Amino acid sequence: MSNGHTRHLPQSSKRVCLVAAAALIGSLVLSAQPGSAEPGGGPAADRGKPTITEIQSRIDTLNHQAEIASEELNTVRVQMKAARQRLTAIQTDVARKRHRVEQLRALVVGTALSDYQNAGGLSTSTSLLVADNPSSFMDGVASKAMVEFQQTALLTQLSQRQRQLSSQEKQAASELAAIKKGQAEAAQHKAELARRTKQAQDILDTLQAAQLARLQQLQSTPQPSRSAVRVAVSDVPASERAKVAVQTALDQLGDPYVYGASGPDSFDCSGLTMYAWSAAGVALSHSSSVQSAQGTPVSISSLMPGDLVFYYSPVSHVGMYIGNGQVVHAPHTGSYVEVVPLNSMPINHAQRVG
Repeated sequence: MSNGHTRHLPQSSKRVCLVAAAALIGSLVLSAQPGSAEPGGGPAADRGKPTITEIQSRIDTLNHQAEIASEELNTVRVQMKAARQRLTAIQTDVARKRHRVEQLRALVVGTALSDYQNAGGLSTSTSLLVADNPSSFMDGVASKAMVEFQQTALLTQLSQRQRQLSSQEKQAASELAAIKKGQAEAAQHKAELARRTKQAQDILDTLQAAQLARLQQLQSTPQPSRSAVRVAVSDVPASERAKVAVQTALDQLGDPYVYGASGPDSFDCSGLTMYAWSAAGVALSHSSSVQSAQGTPVSISSLMPGDLVFYYSPVSHVGMYIGNGQVVHAPHTGSYVEVVPLNSMPINHAQRVG
């Protein structure tokens, strides 16, 4: 885990926010306005190429779109995990019900054989009881004698158990279908992330060293020291659990953003908030979309340290309010856990989870 509190820039292999679709950046050779030049003075030969500011703007857009895909992937994973848990529970219950149905059927058959021994033979209706297919037996009951026998508690219970078993087997099939669908969606999100990241990297590889240095400079924002943040946070009222969550999040300042990561040394946005609140004993899902419905809604004007602030519409990013109009968050690939102003991104809403 990083012990630094000043945001470090990535090495050349981590260059800049390499996270998004090249299709949105487009070609680096874009038409510039007549007479436009690179900030700081660019040669006339550079006319017709995008300025560093324009490249930065496009990368910001790409970062956001990449995070949308990443958080959608997180949501699919959460849904698949829940579906697997439901399937396991259903399968366990189905196995138990099958065993009970077989016990009841054996008991019914035993009763039928007893009738045979007592009456000197099997009636037409009783013969159906020992059929290999109990479902066909149930459907084929028609005679008056069988109707009377069907009224007994034993046979009624067997019929009910079979219906319950059939219903749960259908539920299990439905959960299996949901898991397969989730697997297909997850594969699509992964492939899209890989494709966009590669295309963005290919484009950034065409930048000259001076351009990369300038871009890194634009992306670098001064970060407060951890001691300064602790002093500021200590001045803001918060619940004991919220204090633990906030401090845990702040302890990650400088740790890198990695898709799908939830600690202890790297994070994505929802992974950071999940990790921080887990330290305070509160379980959250690893998805900004799912987290946005967890806890209790709270107005922006009533924010307290530890509250989760969700950004964009639909929700695709989350940060943790730490007081004094600031949030701690994991921004995007190529960046690090940092503290930024609350309004640095379009706010959707906020939730209080502990």
